Amino acid sequence: MESSGYGRRSRPVPRSKGVRGKVPETNGLIVPIPLVDSHSDMCWTVTVNAPGGAATTSFFVQVPKYFKVISVLPVFPDCPFWYTGYEASVLYVVADQSNVEIRAAGLTPQEHVTVNGTHAFSGFRPFATPATTDADGFFTDVPVGTCITPPPPPNRCVNVVQTFNVQVPSTGGTVTYPIDTVTTRRDCQEGIRVQVTPGSTETLGTVN
Repeated sequence: MESSGYGRRSRPVPRSKGVRGKVPETNGLIVPIPLVDSHSDMCWTVTVNAPGGAATTSFFVQVPKYFKVISVLPVFPDCPFWYTGYEASVLYVVADQSNVEIRAAGLTPQEHVTVNGTHAFSGFRPFATPATTDADGFFTDVPVGTCITPPPPPNRCVNVVQTFNVQVPSTGGTVTYPIDTVTTRRDCQEGIRVQVTPGSTETLGTVN
């Protein structure tokens, strides 16, 4: 059985790409296999019966579940006059329910932000630069940090929490998946601490 999206062994398949199979013995019969939401995060086994025989294959559907942090690097702050802050660039990759990276372009990460417990805006908004993932599923959040009015007191800080979802292109529109990753930040005028859960913590500069 020839196929697009699956093969003789189980392999990751981004859900948005769909799955199609062709049986040469039946003059190129095309067998579309729909991936419905209720079965979107499990192994599938498909058997095609044709006059020339039967062929069976299996595949695993990837569902976005995590943003894995790759790096946290300092960037030059871009604060208005009379404000100071320390800013960074955070590189993520989208991962599935098994924490396997999803190598797919065109996914749109979105965030909701609170600052010292206060919602910065309602709902979720795109935040990546550029706005969608590249061909390997990577995206960058830049800049992260907060511009704060000058002291006193010195090195003032705020607490920031980012929660996420991701929009995946699908037939007829997009599908939005919740993301279990939470990024907790301590943004100071002279440093920043970025804690990604699950993941790691990185501190740059001086954090009070």
